[in-house]
Amino acid sequence: MLLEPPKIFGRKLKPFSLGHAYILDVYESAYVGASMESSAKELIFALWVCGHTYSDAMVRLRSGRFKWEMFCYGRRFREKYFNEASVILSDYIDSYTTTPERWKKQNGSGSTLRVPWQMATVWRLCGGRLSPDTVEWAWNLPVCDAMAFCAVAAASEGDKDLISEDEYEAVRMLDNG
Repeated sequence: MLLEPPKIFGRKLKPFSLGHAYILDVYESAYVGASMESSAKELIFALWVCGHTYSDAMVRLRSGRFKWEMFCYGRRFREKYFNEASVILSDYIDSYTTTPERWKKQNGSGSTLRVPWQMATVWRLCGGRLSPDTVEWAWNLPVCDAMAFCAVAAASEGDKDLISEDEYEAVRMLDNG
């Protein structure tokens, strides 16, 4: 999937990756999963994370250097642009996290994932063989591409829940009357 990441407050964001989703999830960002209101500090942090590759962000988070960088980046922030920047960031994340359509189970037989979905996806993408190169590649992979690869793997293993393009179009036409 070819998406052009936005530039917000002078920072060109990287394609939203599994690693970005994981970092934001660990820090309980309002921009992934949580439904709480976001603050200027959260916006700056999310923009800082998404402006780096996963690997680079992790190095900077571990070194503590990110605090200074966030301070410097935050100086570009203007309160009057908060809502606009927040919407752009949310749209960016939403566009990268769109997943292939699947048939919904009627009896609720789906199981609950007991590990962070990002880690499970990295595990799946690496085929259970976690070498440094494949893990690095997987963490930096845009979420939309990771989901597409996982869908291909599931389909090749006989998963019947993926919706074909023809089925999707037929359902869309029925929904629209």
